[in-house]
Amino acid sequence: MSARRSAFLAVLLLAGSAAPICAGDVPGAKRPEPPKLDAFGDPLPIGASARFGSIRLRHQASALAFLNNETVVSVGSSIRVWAAPSGRLIAEHTHPKLAPTVGCVISGNGKVAVTGHENGVFRVWDTVSGRLIREFTTNQAPKAVEDQYPEMSISDDGKRLVSSYRFSDLIPKEVRVWTLDSSSGPIRLDLLKDDFIGKLALSPDGNRIAATTDSGGEIDISPEHTLAVWDASNGKQLRRDATTLGPIRSVQFSEDSKQMLVVGDKSIGLRTIEGKEVWRRPNFGPNTCAALGKLNRLIVLASNDGSNELTANLIDGPSGNARWATKMPIDGPRVWGNGAMLDFARSWAISPNGQLMAFVGDSGRLRLLELSNGKEIGLMSGRLNAVQTTCISSDGKSVVSIDSNGSEVVQWDMATSREVRRFKGWRGRCIDIELSADGTLLACASSDGMASIWEIASGRKVYGPLQVDEAVCSMRFIADGAKLAVASHRGVVTVFDFATSRRVHELPMYRGRHAIALICPSARRLYLVAVADGLSVEDQKIKGDVVEIWNVFSGQLIRELDGANDRLACCTLSPDCRTLCTRSGNGVIQLWELSSWRKRMQMEEKQGFGDRPGRQLLAYSPDGSVIASVNRRAGRVNLWDVSTGKQFGSLSGHDQRVNSLEYTPNSCRLLTGSDDTTILSWDMTRPEWRSRELVSKLTDEDLARHWDRLRNGTTEEAYRSKWALAGDPMKTVAFLRERLQPEQPFPIERVRAWIVDLDAAQYSVREHASRELLNHFDQAESELRAALKGTTSAEARKRLNQIIASAEVGIPEPDLLRDLRALEVLEQIGTPEARDVLRRLANDPVVTRISRDAAESLKRLEQRPR
Repeated sequence: MSARRSAFLAVLLLAGSAAPICAGDVPGAKRPEPPKLDAFGDPLPIGASARFGSIRLRHQASALAFLNNETVVSVGSSIRVWAAPSGRLIAEHTHPKLAPTVGCVISGNGKVAVTGHENGVFRVWDTVSGRLIREFTTNQAPKAVEDQYPEMSISDDGKRLVSSYRFSDLIPKEVRVWTLDSSSGPIRLDLLKDDFIGKLALSPDGNRIAATTDSGGEIDISPEHTLAVWDASNGKQLRRDATTLGPIRSVQFSEDSKQMLVVGDKSIGLRTIEGKEVWRRPNFGPNTCAALGKLNRLIVLASNDGSNELTANLIDGPSGNARWATKMPIDGPRVWGNGAMLDFARSWAISPNGQLMAFVGDSGRLRLLELSNGKEIGLMSGRLNAVQTTCISSDGKSVVSIDSNGSEVVQWDMATSREVRRFKGWRGRCIDIELSADGTLLACASSDGMASIWEIASGRKVYGPLQVDEAVCSMRFIADGAKLAVASHRGVVTVFDFATSRRVHELPMYRGRHAIALICPSARRLYLVAVADGLSVEDQKIKGDVVEIWNVFSGQLIRELDGANDRLACCTLSPDCRTLCTRSGNGVIQLWELSSWRKRMQMEEKQGFGDRPGRQLLAYSPDGSVIASVNRRAGRVNLWDVSTGKQFGSLSGHDQRVNSLEYTPNSCRLLTGSDDTTILSWDMTRPEWRSRELVSKLTDEDLARHWDRLRNGTTEEAYRSKWALAGDPMKTVAFLRERLQPEQPFPIERVRAWIVDLDAAQYSVREHASRELLNHFDQAESELRAALKGTTSAEARKRLNQIIASAEVGIPEPDLLRDLRALEVLEQIGTPEARDVLRRLANDPVVTRISRDAAESLKRLEQRPR
């Protein structure tokens, strides 16, 4: 080898021994962003700045087990390993084939998991490494059956599996036994057939199979049940005995595989595999699940129908005597079926030393019990159940949330992400909350048909209770701060003076209407957005679902939104109160101009989000430039540029479905509440989550063209022109200053003369008077209402009512509509020069719609964070 070549190799070796090159050292490469930590020291998703609550021991798991006395493994959409009892996440393993599942079991030693999937596919996993060991298919699950729920049980060492499928329409009649540790793949040793196979259990040593069987049909409804035991090595039936414990809910073997715990609806019993009964005792309730533990102990978890509590009992294995009992709140949304609560503890396990028990329910929170005293341990401060609704105070310093159980309302400090206090005091569950505009009062509506007002600073209840409908869907504090409007899903809206608990107004709805939300575009207007189930008010004929807008104070049906998608799920109002954003169950988002009630823009989610209605699935950023929407199926929040209607970003970080979202008043943070029991605060100042900056260079011809479109263009064209004008603030403000002039005072004598002409003999004179009064309604309103009280003419009264009603529901004349849109442009620009133009119009001594709208725009701009 030449000296030059040797020297070259030496240089390469020296370079290889140097420190590795990181992404930040490579020109143009992006250095990985270090994760931030929440208040408990756990990592946050990229882009999140804080977490309210904790992810510790949170996992929507199908099964769990102890790896050792200090470690718990859970399997759901991922495999997670937790430290017990601290709840710290040690490791997480993901795999594209892990979810979705229709069943899961974990071996007693916690090292092997088997997941069931559609079409009879089973996958075997190493829980320590997350590695997929093998995959196989059983022909027990026909592809034609949609609901395929396998009954599975696995030996403690993870070497043997038994399986049987339960279908909604077909009755399973066979059990298959699989050897999982064969080098050539799973081996089916035998096929056990019976008239019906129900609950299934494999002994810890893998040698015995127990299953409930029934020759009379479905096990859940037949009064006669039997319990059969087979030899797992050859399929030979060892025993078949009738039981009198009631419909059997579960069967488990003891640690030594010599006894079985059988849980029925009526009783719980321990028996030997030879069929001898050791003891029997009454059940603890109609919804009971049990776990056999090490050191000859038995844990029974029970819950009574209609109760918010879960009862844990420690039972002595040999005698069946109770040692202690303790009560805990039930996790998660309460699911009812056939009058019973389901899955409040879907999986459970006891540590090898018998000191801890772990179980998981519908909320996705792993719970730990200390078996020496029955106390629950490992609880973290904050949310324990799914977050359903959130409200942020006007100063952005605190957030209030309720969970799916509605048992408590929690106030959080925005700066520290720590819990401040909990509000309690209702008999049912809290179903809706609302903060007052100044952030000092909190309204809570509960399922017992009551609403109360709480003081945020002290946590005291200061007003109420107010008698409301049980199905409250929306509440709003009225602008004067002394009244509360409450809407129910059945469409009834009630306005309260909450200081005196007096009802000051009520809007009853026609049959077949369901309220979605209350919106308050101004101090004078309160609207109800409702969905009619195809029942016309006038002719009582079915005409398809329609979205309706009602004036709460006048009781008028203002508008049916033409072209709105069926199955409206939620809606929200833009910060300038000029656009209504609606969203349907198929994921279609539509923007509606309130002044004309016509559609401005339509956007569509690629995957939709499901049909379940919710009040917080949409949110406008306070500056009006972005709409955030929840895509429930995809489990993320999408961001839309309001000026273009295009999606430009998304937020993903929750483990489960997102239920609520709301911006902080300064637009810098977006809070999302989820079924994973936490609230995430996202940093919306990141460049990728901000909409594009509006920049236009408009010529005089451009300004003239957009000005014309504000009057003569379609609603969609006028909306695009609005954003084009807002993109060139200096030229647009100067242009609009010349064209928006205060209205000249209108002679009151002419108004009074037109009112007299409403009762004229000639039809043409009456029509002319009606038209002029409607065109000058803003200046004539007080005279019109005074005349309505004093007139005795039926014709004049009819026309006066028509004018007042038309002014509320009618579309403005083209010139007025153009000027209203121009005010919207000025408010969007919001510069000092734009505010000067608005101030000049608002100070017009002649009260018109333009002067009122300009004044309201100025008030909103004063509240907008700078």
